[in-house]
Amino acid sequence: MFAFSLMWISPFILYLGLFITLILIRFILKKYLGTCQKEITPKNKEGKSLEGVKRAGEQRKPSESFRPKLSLDIETSPIINPSERASSEAKPYYLIFDTESFDAIEERDDIELHEGRRSPIIALSWQILDQNKNLILEESHIIRRKRRMTDKAKAIHHITEGELRRGDDLTEVLNRFCEVLHQCPVVVAHFLDYHIEAVRWACSERGLDNRIFFDKEYICTMMKGLELGFKRRANGERAFPKLDELFAYLYFARPNIELHYRSKTLRDIRLVSASLRRLA
Repeated sequence: MFAFSLMWISPFILYLGLFITLILIRFILKKYLGTCQKEITPKNKEGKSLEGVKRAGEQRKPSESFRPKLSLDIETSPIINPSERASSEAKPYYLIFDTESFDAIEERDDIELHEGRRSPIIALSWQILDQNKNLILEESHIIRRKRRMTDKAKAIHHITEGELRRGDDLTEVLNRFCEVLHQCPVVVAHFLDYHIEAVRWACSERGLDNRIFFDKEYICTMMKGLELGFKRRANGERAFPKLDELFAYLYFARPNIELHYRSKTLRDIRLVSASLRRLA
């Protein structure tokens, strides 16, 4: 019986001793490595530890990490202004257009999107592309208005009151727009419904036929961006991307880039055009 008890006690003592040894080794290593960490933790000029800064960097989102910052000039970028142009025999196919209004209406990531709002347009721009998405024609018009804009609207649209006073007659611009629209079977814009309503309301304002968009095929790049699903709300639902966000995602797989431009309405039709070349 005594021999049988020793058979159980001996392994127990052996395992207990091994367990205690491992704890001691862990304690010694932890203390030693902690000391080393203090010695190698970088410090700033005042001698303060930068460990907290390092942790903050480690917690950054992948899209906000230390990648080089990108910036593009709308006027000169070959991505936005490809050298290839449509041939003289090319037929109009896509009409890309954009409007700017008096109000400081910014792009939103929800679909309530200014429903029922009526704000006079102060700029109307468009591009005509052939079926291969090569540029045939680009036009941009600032509309003559006498009203004063808010400072916020001026900052968003990059349009001065002097440019408004010297602008083009709205009726003439709308007639020209209807002429090019008639040639193109496909209409494209970012937040298409809003821009269509803006033009239709302007036509009604001047007594013109506002049924000009009938019998067309439509492409809304904002809806296309929603389908891609790269922008999400806090609850995980898909969100509507802004135009510059969609462009940055399609070409650089990042949430945004810095864009330099003089005219917002030209910026927008060129970004839509560039996005269309990647989407379709």
